[in-house]
Amino acid sequence: MNPSCLAHVLNDDERARFDAEGYLVVEGALSDAEVTALNAVLDRLRDANRLASPERYAGIDQRVLHLGFITLDRAFMDLIDHPRLFPKVWGILGPNIYLYSTHLIITPPQADEFDPARDTLNWHQDSSWMGRDMPELAVPARLSVKVAYLLTDHSQPGSANLWVLPGAHTRSSIDIPPDGQGQPPGAIPVCAPAGSAVIFDRRLWHDGSPNAAPWSRRALFYGYGYRWIRRRDKDAMPVPPDQLADAGPIRRQLLDYPSEGHEPLQFIGGESPLRDWLQRHGQLA
Repeated sequence: MNPSCLAHVLNDDERARFDAEGYLVVEGALSDAEVTALNAVLDRLRDANRLASPERYAGIDQRVLHLGFITLDRAFMDLIDHPRLFPKVWGILGPNIYLYSTHLIITPPQADEFDPARDTLNWHQDSSWMGRDMPELAVPARLSVKVAYLLTDHSQPGSANLWVLPGAHTRSSIDIPPDGQGQPPGAIPVCAPAGSAVIFDRRLWHDGSPNAAPWSRRALFYGYGYRWIRRRDKDAMPVPPDQLADAGPIRRQLLDYPSEGHEPLQFIGGESPLRDWLQRHGQLA
């Protein structure tokens, strides 16, 4: 990695907000040129019928959910260690991490307008079985985070915003309206312009929402977790040989292609190119 990325490490204010609320919005994470280029890639893939077919997903019609998308184009691969976002990921989780999940979502405009006071969303925590497997923990373990790169404008409610319940990442359950009317008290839509990124704790109670905007909402999701967490089969993303050949040691770690002899359950003494790089640059004791 280029040491210039150290200008974007997680600062004390960002850490405090993330720890308190369970998410962090980084505006300007992607430049206008990057947003334009990534949207052009999506257009090209759509026109070539290389994206997953639209379906009804999470209660939203004609929504595209494409898992393991990063191998579709090198532009997606280059986001996994983006210099303005990846330093914040390692600042939250530390160096013993890899990319365990990726998906892109395209939500077209909906015929029926979403009314948050009427239509209760499908509130959930990612990887919620982890909490069920560790019921003795009063506060669920963090274990992973997701980065959502927003490729379209989400600055106003109603544009298929991610909805979150700030601070609920420390709770195993929340009060969801039993009659399907409205949202949990304190729930809000995340509003941010195109080019922003949202980093959120996998424990944060959240959901996507329908799209009342006249344009399709586009977002790319990258899930980072500890290397001893296993991927689901449907999250598998075998990397094309040419892209793997170009990957440096840190990117290979993130793609789960370690050097021979690596033991993923081992941290002290085990191979970790990211840990070694951070130590060389004074980021770890």
